[in-house]
Amino acid sequence: MPRVGREPTSGLSAESISAVWLEQPAVGFLWIPCRLVNFDEEATEKALAVYFNSSIGLLALLGGRSNKVLSRPEFSMDALRSVPIPNFGKIGRGALDRLAEAYESHSAKTLSPLPQMDSDPVRHALDEAVTQAIGVDASLTAEIRRALSEEPCVTQKRYR
Repeated sequence: MPRVGREPTSGLSAESISAVWLEQPAVGFLWIPCRLVNFDEEATEKALAVYFNSSIGLLALLGGRSNKVLSRPEFSMDALRSVPIPNFGKIGRGALDRLAEAYESHSAKTLSPLPQMDSDPVRHALDEAVTQAIGVDASLTAEIRRALSEEPCVTQKRYR
């Protein structure tokens, strides 16, 4: 199942992933298991992991966070439950399979830390897969990726 969470650091500046897919359920300190309603197939779980590691998925995660502490986003259970995700039943089987294939193609590769996401070829590939699957303009996704790489909660630096 996909797991959503964050690595235990002082902020997002050293983190590189926001979701992983595991063959078997596991318990973790800052990782929360996702339960997909009406979807129990592996392709959907892998597609969700690709989405959450894409720039659009990361924006969806950060958009619902608590801003109590500017430099360290906190994700409440209620906030995580309200994170928008694609309707995998409506994007079509072909798009779903392409997202699962993107997971398979890139799951053994290393994602760069989030402040370096704009120059990370793996993140670019995940963004391309998500952009094509959900029909978002590639230039908008590139702008989201660039802006997120400069976001103060990601970089742990003051906004210029």
